[in-house]
This record gives sequence, C-alpha cells and structure tokens, in this order.
Amino acid sequence: MAPLTDRTTPLVLEGTGLTAADVTEAAHGRAGVTVARPARARDRVAAARESAQRIAARRPVQG
Repeated sequence: MAPLTDRTTPLVLEGTGLTAADVTEAAHGRAGVTVARPARARDRVAAARESAQRIAARRPVQG
C-alpha cells in the first residue's frame, strides 16, 4: 500500500487538529507520533500530585 503522504515530521497529538487521514497514516505506520505536553497539562499533573501527597501525609493511602 502506498503512503498517503511523504510525511517527514511526526504527528503531534495535542488535543486538537487530528484528522481521519492523520489517524490512518499513523495506524499504517506511515507517520510517527509524538505527544505534546502543554504547560496547562503539566500544571494539572503537578496540582494532582501535590494533592495526593497532602492526603498521603495525613493518612495511609492504598494504590
């Protein structure tokens, strides 16, 4: 099967802008894929970690 495009840069998954053609290319190994880590996501992960640490400091936590 011939590639749909001659994509030389990977698809960047960032929550928007992904097309059906992009998914097809990635599924058939014709495009690399990378995940963007926007500042907002990092901030949310940091906040969740801080919250979990505060709870764990007060009482035993499983998992």
